[in-house]
Amino acid sequence: MGNSDKMKRFVGFFGIFFLALLISLAPSAKAQGTFTAATCTQAAVNAVINGPLHVAVDGDTIKIPAGSCTWTSAINVRQGIGISIIGAGQGLTIIKDQLSSGSLISMSPIFGNSTSRISSMTLLPVLPRTGYIQPIWITGTCIPAGCPNLRIDHLTIPSSWAGIGIADDTIAVVNNMFGVADHNTVGDVPPASNGVVLTNVGHGAWKGVPGWGDNSWASPDTFGTNQAFYIENNTFTYAVGTDTDTYNSNAGGGSLCLPLQSVQQCQQ
Repeated sequence: MGNSDKMKRFVGFFGIFFLALLISLAPSAKAQGTFTAATCTQAAVNAVINGPLHVAVDGDTIKIPAGSCTWTSAINVRQGIGISIIGAGQGLTIIKDQLSSGSLISMSPIFGNSTSRISSMTLLPVLPRTGYIQPIWITGTCIPAGCPNLRIDHLTIPSSWAGIGIADDTIAVVNNMFGVADHNTVGDVPPASNGVVLTNVGHGAWKGVPGWGDNSWASPDTFGTNQAFYIENNTFTYAVGTDTDTYNSNAGGGSLCLPLQSVQQCQQ
């Protein structure tokens, strides 16, 4: 074999080796995973959502351990991802809300993201408190194919939330989302006002068309499909399932389904 052939083989081998080396050194895409906060404090939970320990990506599950913690700051999940925030259970993970502004947890997923979820904890207000928006605020971005998905489940929400300054006494604002609120325990004793409200649901930009929900009202009923928000299998005591007020262009036109006298009914 001549020197020319040997040189070609050497160059070919080196090229393959160099390509393999580049592939091995290339950064890999971040895969979704499960991350547990060190404690139930806002700082510990935020550290595995917005850093420095971990920056959440679409599809992550963030677990909050058992304990009773008072939050004075919000957790804002970065825009355009859907994650699950799950406590150790009702009565086990207890989050006490002492914010002076903003929401305890806010998310802004887009269609195509993983399902957003808030689950398995007790939410308590800390009094006295100044007026501010709802503890949970979820506003999605829809496209003609649909809206992002949300599940709110296994939360305990006592009557003490009613009449303390949050708008409409509502726990969760759900805008431009499909999904379900299920297996929540809402209210416990007669409140001083009308009672705590689980959700305020709106589809102001139904299928990506903005304008106070007009496109939702003009569209066919979506009962029985995954293109609605359902309220089911919850326990209400001196409490209300929904209050669908229209207060901005993201609201109105709620496609909402809830059990009524053992019959599943929708309003849109």
